[in-house]
Amino acid sequence: MITPEYTLPIRKKAVMLAMRVSAVAIVSSLALFFLARNIASTTEKIVTARNEFTALTTQYDALDRSERDRETAKGAADTLAAMLPTPDTVPVVEDFLYSAARKTDTTLILSFDQSPKPSAIETLDELVISLQTEGGEQSLLAFLSLLENAPHFIAVRGISLHVNAPGQLAARISAVVYLKQNQ
Repeated sequence: MITPEYTLPIRKKAVMLAMRVSAVAIVSSLALFFLARNIASTTEKIVTARNEFTALTTQYDALDRSERDRETAKGAADTLAAMLPTPDTVPVVEDFLYSAARKTDTTLILSFDQSPKPSAIETLDELVISLQTEGGEQSLLAFLSLLENAPHFIAVRGISLHVNAPGQLAARISAVVYLKQNQ
């Protein structure tokens, strides 16, 4: 049996131990509460930063797409500008047409109107050209293919075909070559 003289210090120690345990529990609870608040605040900041990053990435992608589209449009404009001769460089178109006739083994008679006329497109003039060509069926088709893929902006307005002899065709082609207006 425990003697009464030892009961007081044991009770005192038990109370002190209980107070310490309670204090540790209270301090731990408070620390967890503040830690949880900080974690929630930090999580909210991370989510906000991620959303801002996503928005910024989307804007950057749109800007990048816009830049690529601008470069594509500039390239197309440069290509179109290269396709458009000026009234001073019409002989380049003439050289192309005669070269196409030689490549396809067809004969070509070419005539241009005297001067360009304003076109429906505000910044362009049009020069009417007449072509008379003769050759074999395949040669004439090859010539028409080269004319269709010309490095100049040539619009065919009409074609009439005639058979000269078996396997030999003659074509009359009415076309327009578009020219940059002299500034």
